[in-house]
Amino acid sequence: MTVAFLTTAAATMAGGVVQPTQNRDADAYFVDRLFLSDRPNAPEADTAVRAATSQMMAHSLLRPDAAQNDATYLAQLVASKTGLSQEEAARRTSDVLAEARQSADNALKMTARILLWLFLGLLIGAFCASYAATVGGRQRDHIRQI
Repeated sequence: MTVAFLTTAAATMAGGVVQPTQNRDADAYFVDRLFLSDRPNAPEADTAVRAATSQMMAHSLLRPDAAQNDATYLAQLVASKTGLSQEEAARRTSDVLAEARQSADNALKMTARILLWLFLGLLIGAFCASYAATVGGRQRDHIRQI
């Protein structure tokens, strides 16, 4: 999974707006997992199908409650492109969507941890700077330190 997908997923789950000019192939790993086939002459999913799949997966990450209709449609796409039965395609779709959601959750948690440590580092730096300014001011004014 790519960092671009994780940041995009974290931004979308946090309520951020993802610009359409960003990398659309960021979730190509999960789309490829959906359309894997054991048949040697299986037709590959065309660009339009991949783009629609990518958008549906992003929408499913945004709104998990509305994902059932998208998951059903994705399962139909997977069944038609891979030759799997409808039940196997539905299982594969739900597994891949769950894995993508888990990756997005992990990215969101990691972002929260990084931001927490960044805040603490900046807070400690501000404290050290103010203490050093106090010491420097006293030294400049030749005030005895206690």
